[in-house]
Amino acid sequence: GHASLVQIGANAHEDTSYKNSVESDPGPLGVRLGWQSLLVEPVPQLFARLAAKYVATPHVSLLNAAVCDACSDTPIQFHFVDVTNASGNWGSADADARCLLHSSKDGRPVKHSFIEEVASLSRNHVMQFERLFRTQHGWCERCAAAIGKAYSQDVWPRSRTPTQEAQTLGPACLRKVISRNIRSTDVKCACLREELARWANVSLLVVDAEGHDHSVLASYPFDAIPTARVVFEATHMSNPDFDRTTALLHRQGFVYLVGGHKEGLNIWHHAQSHEVLRRNVHS
Repeated sequence: GHASLVQIGANAHEDTSYKNSVESDPGPLGVRLGWQSLLVEPVPQLFARLAAKYVATPHVSLLNAAVCDACSDTPIQFHFVDVTNASGNWGSADADARCLLHSSKDGRPVKHSFIEEVASLSRNHVMQFERLFRTQHGWCERCAAAIGKAYSQDVWPRSRTPTQEAQTLGPACLRKVISRNIRSTDVKCACLREELARWANVSLLVVDAEGHDHSVLASYPFDAIPTARVVFEATHMSNPDFDRTTALLHRQGFVYLVGGHKEGLNIWHHAQSHEVLRRNVHS
């Protein structure tokens, strides 16, 4: 048969420190295996990298959009961290996004920070990651060396002064990296019922919507498109939303395989998955 993949929140299909295994993100594997794929990614920078990667891949369709609660022509506001120097914060004492690339203790900078993938319909969701960066001694020391600045563990930028050029970095070099670099952009709402109208079925639905996974699954047209397996992330999902999601999947005929409250990987399989997929199987 012909296998097929729908991935909501596809990121850039690259290794990052956030999602880099087939277990937590089976999307890139599905594409490599030649599955018909629809990849939905709202963040402009991530979408651009995705589009560059699959420019010559005819079995992959790309959609720069968010999955909203209702199909609508009204764009929706999406929040993300801009790691370019668009905000003018490179060189600052506490918000230089280049320092995000120096998380690795082996001293080699990463190509992209996981923070680039923490994008959400909720500004508060993105902001809550800032607490990870209050003090980062090794991280800031590696960054100072990489961008040609001095480092001292005694340097603490005054919290109320505006971001300014710093000659010496200290352990708080990333303290404001999110609040000073957060941006919002208007993205269109994807209407999955329309996008998938011509699909016979979906082998694998993967959702990573930074805590909004329940509303994505609630708006997915299970009634119209037989779907064999669902993978979603519950790390940022509230417990009531998780319970609503499991109830929804039970109602749609899915059985639980792996996962739980606050688990990064949740896998549900349709009880009649062979029947669900048989329309496309050659006899």
